[in-house]
Amino acid sequence: AVFDLASFESASFLSAHFDGRASFAGLGTEFAGKTTFASAAFAHDVVFTQAEFDDHTAFDRATFASHGIFIGADFTSVSFDDVRAAKSLDLTGVSADSASFTNTVADSVSLRDATFSRSGIVFYRVVIRDLDLAVNDVAYVKGEPRVALKLIEQSAKNRDDLAIANDAYFKERVLASSRHGTLLHTLDVFF
Repeated sequence: AVFDLASFESASFLSAHFDGRASFAGLGTEFAGKTTFASAAFAHDVVFTQAEFDDHTAFDRATFASHGIFIGADFTSVSFDDVRAAKSLDLTGVSADSASFTNTVADSVSLRDATFSRSGIVFYRVVIRDLDLAVNDVAYVKGEPRVALKLIEQSAKNRDDLAIANDAYFKERVLASSRHGTLLHTLDVFF
């Protein structure tokens, strides 16, 4: 199904099944109003590259049997809660006021070069084998920033990127020690 350069007003693809490759791509592709792909099933790649979403967009409970490609998409807010992605969710270069990943299971999630506002990213109870997120962007993570750092660390180790793995480990340890009281934090400095 090809919907490139299409405009949608308050679109609902609730429980839709896409048996072939689906494309909603291009700078002219716009979703005005609330948009839902909740419980949608994508059997092959789905492409939302450079699409614009002007209101909240929900992919909650969607299943991606292949790649979900959102490179350069512009979201107001987006949720991928309870999503199952057998391959990758590629959100490289997206911009969003907020993004939610709660109970999300994915082989790979890339948020490289993504920009978020203070509302940030929610990671809560996620299972992601490979998370590509800059260590400094964890400042935007709400929910479980230490879990996000551990995911970044393990993913970087798997890619043999020890510099990023060490940065993530150090930042996670700093967050862990900030939860200790003053006495324990002082002892951390010396030992």
